[in-house]
Amino acid sequence: MGVTPTRPEPGYGYIQMGDATGKENLYEVKSFTEKPERDFARMFVSSGEFLWNTGIFVSNVRNLVNSLYRILPAVLRQIDKEGLDIEEERDYIYESFSKFPNLSIETGLLEKSENVYVMKCSFGWADLGTWHSIYESMQKGEDDNVIIDSEALLEDCRDNIIKMPRGHLAVINGLEGYIVVESGDVLLICKKSDSSALIRKYVNEVRLKYGEEYI
Repeated sequence: MGVTPTRPEPGYGYIQMGDATGKENLYEVKSFTEKPERDFARMFVSSGEFLWNTGIFVSNVRNLVNSLYRILPAVLRQIDKEGLDIEEERDYIYESFSKFPNLSIETGLLEKSENVYVMKCSFGWADLGTWHSIYESMQKGEDDNVIIDSEALLEDCRDNIIKMPRGHLAVINGLEGYIVVESGDVLLICKKSDSSALIRKYVNEVRLKYGEEYI
């Protein structure tokens, strides 16, 4: 299931619509793209061919199992043993999950399957894994600022999202369209519009320079 993008969000996955099936709002899937660069996201949105990937997939069990056997047989080869009851299957999954291929369902299964379709949906949807989406989903305060469980004194500020630890006070002047978040020993200040791409970039740079301590 996909929804029409409202902005060029690089933190989301995209589904490119192919030929119409003749059924209402149902299209063949032409491609999947996960977290594109902002310039590509802008192209996707302006083309009108792409939907945000909601991560909601619908399949009957028989088709899904047959696809797994055909495309990723190693995933089911060991677990599909005659005589295993539900508890034994669950125990096997807990013990062996880390040995399975580290693949998304799009990369591992859907991109290699035939007869994959996307339904263009109109229900409200947001991926709250991005700060921009959290901002959009929250009630706005004065000058469209969002302050999440924090103490903050803002002057000449608008369109920001602020999240501070308990006992910490943010005093901010003249900021527009930014994320200000403090967690542990890390303070993040970055533009809200580019936050998905920037945060991925900074996580990688911090990991390379300082190791895992601040991740």
